Amino acid sequence: MMNTISINEVCIILLKRWKLIALCTLISAFISIILSNYVIAPKYQASTQILVYQKDSNNQFDISQIRNNVELINTYSVIIKSPVILEKVIEELDLPESIKQLNESITVSSQENSQIITISVRAENAKKAIEIVNALSETFQKEVKEIMKIDNVSILAKAKLNESEVPVSPKPTINLIIAIFIGFILGLLFVLIMDFFDNTLKESKDIERYLGFPVLGSVKNIINDTDKNAGKNKNDKGRFVGRISKIKNEAQLYAHNNPKDAATEQYRLIRTNILFSSVDNDIKTIMVTSPEPSDGKSTTASNLAIVFAQMGKKVLLVDTDLRRPSQHYGYKRNNFQGLTSVFTKKVPLNDVIKKTHIPNLELLTSGRTPPNPSELLNSKAMERVLEQLKSMFDYIIFDTPPILAVTDSQILANKTDGVILVISSGKTKREIALKSKELLEKANPRILGVVINGGDSDVEQYNYYYE
Repeated sequence: MMNTISINEVCIILLKRWKLIALCTLISAFISIILSNYVIAPKYQASTQILVYQKDSNNQFDISQIRNNVELINTYSVIIKSPVILEKVIEELDLPESIKQLNESITVSSQENSQIITISVRAENAKKAIEIVNALSETFQKEVKEIMKIDNVSILAKAKLNESEVPVSPKPTINLIIAIFIGFILGLLFVLIMDFFDNTLKESKDIERYLGFPVLGSVKNIINDTDKNAGKNKNDKGRFVGRISKIKNEAQLYAHNNPKDAATEQYRLIRTNILFSSVDNDIKTIMVTSPEPSDGKSTTASNLAIVFAQMGKKVLLVDTDLRRPSQHYGYKRNNFQGLTSVFTKKVPLNDVIKKTHIPNLELLTSGRTPPNPSELLNSKAMERVLEQLKSMFDYIIFDTPPILAVTDSQILANKTDGVILVISSGKTKREIALKSKELLEKANPRILGVVINGGDSDVEQYNYYYE
């Protein structure tokens, strides 16, 4: 399906990638400076002019012959650069260049309807250019008498040293201007091509265009922020894997530890949008999933549970990712007993629900990984557990596995009151998101909307407001 893009969208793309455009421009300018000043050898140019004319038998200028003389210009232009002339110039000045090399350094030109030929020579220094162009014009004048058997060439002015002191190439200023322009254009094209071939979802308009789901909110990548804060503490230095795990665990409690941050305000905005969507239909159980691992679903589920608890409501966070549970790490609780214990060991539900240090928020971990997670989640026992939990809590948030990984999320989707799909900005590809949508819709759930993880937030001003 072809999608048009407006000028406004192009401007937004260019503004977001302005650093890349600036980098291309700077690189181009830098290359131009290096080439013009250090790589390309300077060339000096010297020029002289000769007059081609015709005399009558009385040795007087015949005006009627001017038109005919003009026809000699093309012939003389060829003779000037002929091997016969160039060989004699090389021999006279003892030049190291070959006839071909010398030929390439010579330019012969004439104005239309003019009898004047301009000869220009470029060389690595001004003195050499002057010597060559003067020797060339004098040699040509002599040879014409022998070749054409006519004396109709006069040298108007010989080249002088003070006329050729400035190199004609390279021209650093002009080259720099051209390089900046080329670099800027290449930067623009590069950014537009990148965007054209970029098939990831990044913004609200992408979600609405390709998925047709409402966007509940966009939250910045709080794992990066947690990483920066962790880097300030000397105790955070350790093994890479352990440090990353700690950062992810702290991100799960971000809304509690950073109540005045813009990201926390975005979670509150998502909560408000969920509540608005439940005006006509009561929502108590909410499932949070994502297309793939590492999209931020567990972080989103945990922080949503926290902001719901901040309303004074009794909230339960349930880790139903039975294969790769993670919520117990963030809340520093053991996972020896949990949801699966209710099914396999017949442990009372109240005994596996754990208190947290956050007011109004309790946690039901997954428990030990069973051999048949999908069967357990699709069992009658699970339905009885859900009904019991609904009677105990105001809101229940389910952290489920990625929708494309296993069928667990599809099973729970039609058992809950609403589903939230977490999309990772700049990571989740369109086809992956569309496949997730297809699988979710097969379960026929109520899709509340999408949370964009790592996207641009519109509430950065809250940082300043709260500070």
